[in-house]
Amino acid sequence: MRRLCAVAILLAAASPAQAQCVVDVSAGADFSVAVHASGRVQAWGGSNGHGQLGNGTFGGSSANPAYVLDESVGTAPVEGAAAATSGFAHNLLLMRHGTVKAFGDNTHGQLGDGFVGVDRPRAVDT
Repeated sequence: MRRLCAVAILLAAASPAQAQCVVDVSAGADFSVAVHASGRVQAWGGSNGHGQLGNGTFGGSSANPAYVLDESVGTAPVEGAAAATSGFAHNLLLMRHGTVKAFGDNTHGQLGDGFVGVDRPRAVDT
């Protein structure tokens, strides 16, 4: 059975047959985030100075979508996301079970994780 999507994103080395259906997208200052129907999240774009790409690092950029990592499970990708929204350099993920995860710039406590000034390069629970 063939599945049709309104939007699909190719992984870096994937073929068109491996494209993933996207259910939500969001964009910050110079980066973008996509939530897939599978509940996984990918990010790509320019500056990653605050960890806003969610790939576990600070700095650099990514022209190819990479999975956002979940701090609570180490280096595994986020699972179970339903929607995303982005600020200038941070992101919030609404999870299917109603909680929120956040990553990126936390200069003013905008991630809601109980800390101020501690940027998060992986998604954390809020």
